[in-house]
Parts: sequence; structure tokens; C-alpha cells
Amino acid sequence: MSSGNSFSEIVQWVWDLLFWWQDDLCWVNYVGVYERAPYSQEQHQPAYFALKNPSPILPIAGYVTESPGSIMVQFTISERQRIGLTFLQFLEEHNLKEADLTKTRIKEIYNTQFRQAQNFQQIPNCSSVLFTLSRLRKIHIETDIVRFGPRRSPFQRKSRLAVDQYIGLSQARKNEAKKVPGDQNKQEQPPPVFTSRRQRVQHLLKGLKTRRHELAENKEEVEVFTDHDAEGGAMHISLQSGEELRFNINIRNTSDTESVQFCRCELLRGVRAFQLSDQENISQGFGQKTVTLQPGQQYTVEVKCLARFLGQYRAPIALEFRRLASATPFHIVRNLSARVSNQMVDELRPKVPYKHPPRVTFNRKKFRVVDGVPLPPALLENSMTIDTLSPRFSCLLHMEEVQMEVDIRRYDMQGAVMSRKGNMLLLKVPGLAENRPSVLRGDFLFARERGPDGVDNVEFKGYVHHIERDCVSLGFNYRLLDKFIDGMKFDVRFSFNRLPQRLQHRAVQLAEEHSLGDVLFPTLQIAGSKGILHSPTEQLKLYDRSIEENAEQYLAVRHIVAGSSRPAPYLLFGPPGTGKTVTLVEAIKQVLKCLPSSTVLACAPSNSAADLLTQRLLNHIPAAQLIRLNALSRSWDNVPSSIKNVCNYDRMTGKYSFPAKQELQKYKVLVTTLVTAGRLASANFPPGHFTHVFIDEAGHAVEPECLIALAGLLDFHTPDGGQLVLAGDPKQLGPVLRSPFAVQFGLDVSLLERYMTTCDLYQRMPTTPGSQAVPYDPRFVTKLLRNYRNHPAILQLPSLEFYDGELIPCADKLARESLCNLEMLPKKGFPIIFHGVVGEDLREERSPSFFNPEEVVTVLRHTRDLLEAKGLGIKITEKEIGIISPYRKQVNKIQRMMKAHHLSNIKVGSVEEFQGEERRIIIISTVRSNPDFLPMDIDFKLGFLRNPKRFNVAITRSKALLIIVGNPHVLSRDKHWNSFLEYCIGNGAYVGCDFQTAEDEAEEITQRLAAVGLDDEEPEKDNDGEKKEEDEEEDSDGDWEKIEMSAAEQLLQPSWGADH
Repeated sequence: MSSGNSFSEIVQWVWDLLFWWQDDLCWVNYVGVYERAPYSQEQHQPAYFALKNPSPILPIAGYVTESPGSIMVQFTISERQRIGLTFLQFLEEHNLKEADLTKTRIKEIYNTQFRQAQNFQQIPNCSSVLFTLSRLRKIHIETDIVRFGPRRSPFQRKSRLAVDQYIGLSQARKNEAKKVPGDQNKQEQPPPVFTSRRQRVQHLLKGLKTRRHELAENKEEVEVFTDHDAEGGAMHISLQSGEELRFNINIRNTSDTESVQFCRCELLRGVRAFQLSDQENISQGFGQKTVTLQPGQQYTVEVKCLARFLGQYRAPIALEFRRLASATPFHIVRNLSARVSNQMVDELRPKVPYKHPPRVTFNRKKFRVVDGVPLPPALLENSMTIDTLSPRFSCLLHMEEVQMEVDIRRYDMQGAVMSRKGNMLLLKVPGLAENRPSVLRGDFLFARERGPDGVDNVEFKGYVHHIERDCVSLGFNYRLLDKFIDGMKFDVRFSFNRLPQRLQHRAVQLAEEHSLGDVLFPTLQIAGSKGILHSPTEQLKLYDRSIEENAEQYLAVRHIVAGSSRPAPYLLFGPPGTGKTVTLVEAIKQVLKCLPSSTVLACAPSNSAADLLTQRLLNHIPAAQLIRLNALSRSWDNVPSSIKNVCNYDRMTGKYSFPAKQELQKYKVLVTTLVTAGRLASANFPPGHFTHVFIDEAGHAVEPECLIALAGLLDFHTPDGGQLVLAGDPKQLGPVLRSPFAVQFGLDVSLLERYMTTCDLYQRMPTTPGSQAVPYDPRFVTKLLRNYRNHPAILQLPSLEFYDGELIPCADKLARESLCNLEMLPKKGFPIIFHGVVGEDLREERSPSFFNPEEVVTVLRHTRDLLEAKGLGIKITEKEIGIISPYRKQVNKIQRMMKAHHLSNIKVGSVEEFQGEERRIIIISTVRSNPDFLPMDIDFKLGFLRNPKRFNVAITRSKALLIIVGNPHVLSRDKHWNSFLEYCIGNGAYVGCDFQTAEDEAEEITQRLAAVGLDDEEPEKDNDGEKKEEDEEEDSDGDWEKIEMSAAEQLLQPSWGADH
């Protein structure tokens, strides 16, 4: 250290020295900055030092002793550095850089193997070398272990709060993609055999993609250029909707001696927005004419661009040339890209560039971890039994909790300012109104004061007393309130309420303790073994007389009342719009009427579904016999006014209250959510008190959540009860989970879906030729078939794709056909529009969610056209329109756009928010336009692709009109969306960007490639006769190659496409 060091550097050096020597590597009499005295020839004579630029707080002089482990003064710092680096190289060359090398082991290697290998007569002692390496940040010591690499200060070291399981999933995908199967020296493969024209086109375009850089280059002294050239052989233009733009493609023969023939110019993809023209009509035919360019001569092809619809338009342009002295043609291929926009689209584009959100971290000291006994793989990989149910679900629930903690911590706030209102502190939380983060009354969060000297080490726990839009009222300890002043800043840490998870853990344990194996894993032998409670053939006097006309609904009600499946559960399989909840409510009413001693617990996963059950039950059940139990966290303002008189709310205190067990036992029907039902189990209700448990929307709940309402509450061994009824649709969206590993091992499979997919009891009955056998055994399961919601055209595809084509359209004809004569319909009488838009996937600021400005504006246009439509007899209102998008940012953008145009009564939400709902008109914005993001959608289960349940729910919400806004080239890669696209095209319902079915596209591209001589499978050869094969490594797209790209999209895959 030189004499010119600043005081702060001296102090830092002293701190480092003290920090190092605390491990007793050596002993130092004094610490400070020393200058070396002249070297003494006597080996054991100590060297003396003097402090340069002495400071009053440091010793003026000092010396280092000769004791064992002391610094050997005859070696300079540079000498110790050189020997230390040589020692590290020695460790690496001899594979001695183990993860856990102790100081003792390091010294042993240094003093024996290293010293002998280097033939050193005298070297610095090991301690001094290690100290020098630590100053170089090459090593650091933790306890007794030498670690390679720099030490991080304990005040700066950060570790992940919990394992973000998506990081592991993404890393696993990357590692899998790196694996190269087979022998690296494998023999040359035989040429591929094509069974269809489309396969040949796919192969040809894949070859062109690998050669795209070579094809885009100017060659053979021919130069192609425009005023709109971009990187990578692209020509990019921007224009407004309805604007016409023309520009020239200039072709110049730069040779001084040779002429060149311009033979052909062809768009390799038919895009109506682009038109080519030239003086000799080279671009209009298939090679009937050629133009000879003399040395230095230039020729021009004009490009006209005019697009009616917003979005991105792309097409490769191929130019074919031939030198007069050669019979072999050569090609130049450029990619033409146009972005058609308007003022609204431009205003929606990101104002702040996207930045990846920071990783969730927290401060903690690093410790050595001793590994425990890992979970047996068989527990998660083998099929579940009653013996493995509890440990399996316990493991999966913990996985989910870990990811929940990671996700909630993403919303942590730094430097947040709170304000005071009475004894409460108010905190404004961005995104709270959209449940991002989700905070409920009764939850708590943590706050630490942030001052000039950093963050206080005292963390205050604040309970959420009230929530209003984006502001929460927090109750803190008086210690914080006493010192609180306006303007104080806090670091806020969010947490989640573990009560639902704790109840689920308890439920799976109780299921095992109460021996519910016959219920959770029913067999044909035990199903129906408890006898019947009421004759299933006896006619019932129904409250809802319309059910008498529906054979499936009536059959289900009779078997539920009879208890024909006991002790096995009864399943009510209700596809969209088939009256599942109506049937369930009628069954509850009939149970109470036909079995007077029965007591019913009616549950649902959500408050809205439980409220709907309550509303419909109150039509015929006296209010004195029914109670709707709400959780303490629920806002009273969100409770429908029609059921407030039967809720557990004390109007005197303004709070929810839970009546005593004896009081609750007086009611015939208790309605609650599945989680709140856990309070009844906690109250030690007699196991036989409830004779029937009905769970509506059972497909939305994870299996442990359903068990909350069963384990400890329903006695399946009682002779006059023990009936469980599950209603739902396993083909629609299931539970919403955060952990990808919990999903991988089946936590996302609801109890209803597990029954219908793995239990023989609930499978279709075998049929014989010519027989009229019932598809399912009606004693155990009923599938409802009559759809009372959708227009037949809307219902047809989901019926075929998901319900074996069995759904029968029974919606009111006047209502379902009320919009069949809209002027905006491409085909009258067919109330579906697929509007193709090639937009742009964008993100902004710290939000990882995507939005598509072109689709937002297109959705607004359709909405305004609908509200202004005339001649329908009944005017369309805002509340009759629903807008669905799978991405939160797109939902927000559409909401703001609607509000800006005074259309605030239109509901805009995700598919999950619309499940169980319906609208006269549904508009869907699919968002995704960039195929590069599709693997991420698969990993994170975003969007519509590879998610048939989300697709099914989205397209079945509409009663009279369905409008899809999306990119057909991307959506066609999904099996179900491709079927829907072909269905729309076949019925004349497609508008928007150019799109063809797979076979038509293959036919057209084959002709266009042949026109310019690019239909040869062999790559062009360079001057040395070698085949050019560029960028082969770029052609590997990992698992996503399994989703077949359209033929044109393969050629449009180069990086310039993503940039524009």
C-alpha cells in the first residue's frame, strides 16, 4: 500500500486485516499501514517497519513477530501474489479445488505437494499467501473452510428468500436442450421421405432459414438497396392505417465488364398489402421476361404498400439473377416488413422500456447446511392411495407455499410513505385494486423504518383492518405510532395468509385418520352398498318444473335423493350452459323435502359461487332454516343485498360473528366456502350431523381443499346419510396454482377430475353394436347434455372437441339469433368473427405481463361498432359485452381504453374471472404474436396455447356473438385453435390479415418457390464447390419444434422479425 492512500482506504485496509486475522491464522502485534525496512541478511532477525503518513489513531511504529504463522518479511507483496496465483493454478491443474477445502488441508498441500513440485527452497508461509489471495478477492474463508472467489460482506450478502421453482424449471429446459442425443460421429442420414406437399415445403423453408444470411447478401457484383434498409437483410417501413406508401427496390450491376440478367422477382408469401411493379413486368409473371443489366446499369422495382387493418405485415422478396457466361442462377432474398398503425396504437406503446423485475431477496447470514433425508421419489411418481395421500399432499402443499411466498414478495416496497388516520396507518399499494398483490382483511405485513443510516433492524407487524381500492389501513404496535411522523419512509414486506394451507394440511391428515379410503378411492364393490334412502323410480314434485323436461337433470336429482351411490360420491358432470347449479339446487331442496331428518352443508370454492347457491336456495327454503357463513376477511359491501339477511353479520357491531355450535346445529342448510367450512371442523361438529355435503364448482378446487368440507364433518358410515355430491366440469379450468412442481405432480387435478379420469366407477359404460346403452352409469354420475346458453354455431366446435359431440343446443331461439343479422358479420346467420391481427407483443416498466396495442384498438373498434349498431330491435348495452384476455397487462390496457371512451360498464377480465359467467357478446383478445415467447407461455402456463381448458372456457361464455382478435399464424400452432380457425374460414367468418389453411399455404408457397428456382433442396455452392450451411446451431428450437410452424412462418422466423 503506497504512502498516498486516503484515510478511508487505510481504515478499510485495517478492517479487512482484522476481519481476516480473526480466524487466528497468525498473530500481529499492531495493525496499520507499514513500509518495509531494509532486508536483514540474518534469517531469523525480525524486520522493522515505520508508518508512512501516520494517523493519530494508528500506532506510529510496529513490527511483526517471528512466531509460527507470522508473515515472512523477506517476501514482497508482489512476490506473495505471484506465488499465491501459482498455487491456485497448481490446485486447478491437479484437480484439488474441492468445494470444501479446510485450512489445515490447504496448508498440507501448500507445504508438501506444492513446495516439492515447484522445487522451492524458501517460500512465504501459507497464512501470508492466503491473506494475499484474499486481498486479491481470489479466495475467502467461511468458518474453517477456504472458498474460492470473493467474499461478500455479511451486510451486503443476499440470498433468495425461497426457491423460485420457475427458475429451476427454465434451467431444466435449457439443460435438456443442450443434450445432443446419439453418436456425435453418426453416419450421414438418408434423405428425408415426404408424405405430403406440406412436409416438403416445411423442409424447403427450413433449409432457406439456415441460409438466410447468405441469401440476403449482395453477390456476384449485384447490389440491391432501398431507402428503408435495416439490419439482417430487412426492409422496414411504417405507415398509418389507410395510408398508401410507395418505394423503390434498386438493383445495380456493379461489375465493370460483365452483364447480368434479372430473371424473376417474387413475393414468397402472398400478402395483399404488398404489390410489386416494374417497367418490364418482371414482377408480374413467372419468368416470361428477363432484363439484361449492362455494367453499371440500374433497374427499379416499385413496392406499393396499402393495408386496411392494423398490424405487422411481412413477406420475403426473392430476386433471381444469371450471369450471361453462366447457366447457374443466383438469388438475393430480402425480407419486407410493414407496421400499420394509428394514433391510438402509438399512444399505447410503452412510455418506459421494460426492465426485468428485481429478484426477491432478503438479508441473512450464510450457514453450512447439513442435508437431510430426501423425499422418496416413489411418493410423488406412483399412483396415490389412502396410505400415501397425506404425505403426498403435504409435500405438494409445501411446494405451493414456497412459491406463494416467492410471488408475494415480488410486491415488497422500499421507501414507502404511510399516513396516519387515528390509530391506523394508511399505506397505498399500487395494483391492490387488481389483487396484485392479494391482500385481505385480517392479513398482516411487516414494516421497517428507513432512515439516513439505512433500514432499522426492528420490524413492526401491521394487521390489515380495512381495504379501500388501493389503500390499506394497518394496525401497528403503539411503539411505532408514538414515534410516527409524516414523511417517514418504510421498507414493507408482504406475506400471505397460511390459514387455507393449514386447513388443507389438517384435512388430509383427518382423511387418513377417519379411514376415508372407500370414499376417496371408491370401487364398484363398495358403491351403492349402503342401500337407498328414497326410491329412484318414484316421481318427484319439483320446485323448478323446467327440469322435468330435461331427462338428464331429472335423472340426476332422483339418484341424488335416493343416495344410490353411497358411500361413493355422486358426480354431476355439467358442461358449459347445461344448468349444473340449477340441478344441484333442486337436488338440495328435494333432499330436505323427501328426507326431513337431513342436514345439508353446501359449499363452493369461491364466495361468488356460494352466494349464487344461497340466492337460489332462498327461493323455496325459509330464511330461518338457512345461514350463509362468511369469513372474517370478507368485505360486507361485496355481499349481495338479497342474502344479507341470512349472513353471519352483526349489524350492531358492524362485524362478522360466528354463532355457537349449538346455534348452528339448528339450521337445516349451511352455505359456506370450502375454506370457511374448516371452522365447522374446528368446532368439533358431531361427525354425523351433516347427512349431505354438496360441493358446487368442484373442478375449481384442489383435492385437499375439498377434503376440508369432508374430513371430520361427514360420516360415511351412517345408515341415513353420508352422501357427497360433487358438481362441476373437469374439461374447464381447474384450480389456480403457482408452483410448477406441484402442478407437475398432480396438485392441479381436482377431486372431481381425478374421479372421472382414474376411477373405473365413473367411466363410460361399455356398449355393444346396435345397443342404446347409457354413456355413464346414472347411479354414480350424470352428464348434462342440453345447453341453454350458446348459439349452435358457437357451441358446435367445443362440443366436438371436449364433449364427444353430445351437447344439444337448447337456448332460446329468439335470444341466441338476435345478432345474426349484424352488418359487421362476414357471414349473415353465423355469429362468429375471427379478426386476424399480426400485432406486437410488448412489455413496459417492471411489469412482466404482455400487451398488444394493435389488438387493444381492434377490440375498441368492434365494441363501438356493436354499441352503435342499428336495426336490431333491441339495442346492445355495455353490460351485455364481456372482453376476455389471458394477460393482465392487456386487461389493464383495454380497461383504460374503455374508460377513456366512457365505456366503464363493460367487464374486462381474464378467463378465470369469466368462468361460470356468460354474456350476450364476448370479445377475446389473444395477445400473443411473437412465436419466440411461446416456450415461456408453456413454462408459466400463460395465454391460450397448449391450454385446452382455458380455450374451452373462453369460447363458451358467449350466448349470441363471439369475436376473436388474434394472430392466426401463432394460434394455428395449437391443435384446438387451429381447428377453430379452419372452422371459421370454412364458414366465411374470417377477416383481417392474410391467412391460409395449411394445405392451401403449402400449395401457394410451392409455386412461388418454384417460380424463382428456390425449390431445390440442395444449398447453393460457393466458389470452391462447398455447400454453404450457415447457422445450423440457430435452427434448434428445443421442445417448441414439436409445435409445427406454418410454412411461411418458418421463413419469417429470422431475428429481424422480432425487432420490428
